[in-house]
Amino acid sequence: MTDQADRAHYKGGRRTAPGQTGHGCPRAIAVALMATLVIASTWWGVSHIPSQGGPAQPAAQETQVDAGAPAATEEAPEGETSSVPAVPEEPPVEARGLRDAIQMEGTPDSLPSSQGYAKLTRAIGALEDQGHGVGVYLCDLSSGATVTYRKDVRFYPASSFKGPFAVALHEMLVDTGQVSSGDIDDLVSSMIVNSDNNAYTTLRKRYGMQMFGSWLKSFGFDPSDYGGQHTYRVYNYPYTTPDEFARMWAHMYAYLSSESPSASYLSSLFEQRSVSAISNAVGDNYRSWGKAGWYPHAERDGATAATVDAGIVFSDTGTYLVVAMCDAPEDFDALTQVCSALDATHDAMVA
Repeated sequence: MTDQADRAHYKGGRRTAPGQTGHGCPRAIAVALMATLVIASTWWGVSHIPSQGGPAQPAAQETQVDAGAPAATEEAPEGETSSVPAVPEEPPVEARGLRDAIQMEGTPDSLPSSQGYAKLTRAIGALEDQGHGVGVYLCDLSSGATVTYRKDVRFYPASSFKGPFAVALHEMLVDTGQVSSGDIDDLVSSMIVNSDNNAYTTLRKRYGMQMFGSWLKSFGFDPSDYGGQHTYRVYNYPYTTPDEFARMWAHMYAYLSSESPSASYLSSLFEQRSVSAISNAVGDNYRSWGKAGWYPHAERDGATAATVDAGIVFSDTGTYLVVAMCDAPEDFDALTQVCSALDATHDAMVA
């Protein structure tokens, strides 16, 4: 039995070019991350030959712009020095008030006065000014320092839930030899890269959600209340908090970093996703993994409007986990601003 709105879940979107206390992630995330690294490092028993299949639905189309051939470079006359125009500095941004307080743990005392922090308040505030709710979770995976906002508020995750589902499917069934990777690779590829709802529905019906509950329990996540009244056992896309997504992605990061056949295959899919506010924000600067979700309707049969992204960013100031959730109806421009501000906040966290 599935929710009617979930079955009608919209597929679409677009992608453009690419208070402080001691250090450490919250204990649940840190324990899950360490435990999974130990398990992942010893696992290699099951043969897995990945074969990425064609998508069941076409990918979101990117707009191709031909800027023409590069202009010929003129050499500076002898005795003269060619100069490169300086990039103008961004004007300073002032922090603004929000509905709730931004929570920080293990961050430097200077963070609240940084430009990254100010940009974050501006990006979140712009959505709140339109009447939308926002929740974020940012964790530097080296120091464990975190910046969060409304991390325990449930949001409709839409297709971002497909990311954890794909990892659970491989870790619980493929890696244990119960399911052949060749039987699901085409569906998983289309589900992650193109956010194919039909592929997700097929996999969910075929393998059920008991394995997902077992997967959550494997890293200390109590699934009994997951989704609240929109339980994961019934609803295709159970309501999720930024904190819950962060715990899942902490475990997923450890698993995907194990370099097992399943991990290598899935990480390549998460890097190729066609729609992503995180990827939009960091562009070609950094590699990233993630899975976004979106829903354009204000409310329909239990589902609510959403624009969500969650994943891992491999920045040159350190790898970090990021979750950005809001109830704006399919607004990737606004969520990209939030993710860009979170990237700037991370730079300030580790400066």
